[in-house]
Amino acid sequence: MSTRTEIMNIETKGVVGSGSMGRGIAKNCFRSGMKAVLNDTSGNALRATRKHTDAALQRSVDRNQATFQEAETWLYALDTFEDSATIFRV
Repeated sequence: MSTRTEIMNIETKGVVGSGSMGRGIAKNCFRSGMKAVLNDTSGNALRATRKHTDAALQRSVDRNQATFQEAETWLYALDTFEDSATIFRV
C-alpha cells in the first residue's frame, strides 16, 4: 500500500458550521461510512440540524432509498458539539 493510500484512510471528519453546507457535508460523510463531528457555536443551530437530519433520514426510509437500519446507523455516526475545542480531540 502506498503512503498516499494510507493517508487517505479517513474515518472521522470534523465540520465547522451546521448551516446548509455543513449539514450537507456531514450527511455525505456519514452516508459514505465515516463518522461526522459537527461543530457550531449555536446550540439552537445544532438542535435544528439534528431535527433536519432526523427528518431527512426518515424521508429516505419512506422513499425506500435507505433501510431503517442504515438510517439508524447514519444517525449514530453524527455527533454535534458546541465547544469548538472538541472537534480537535476527535
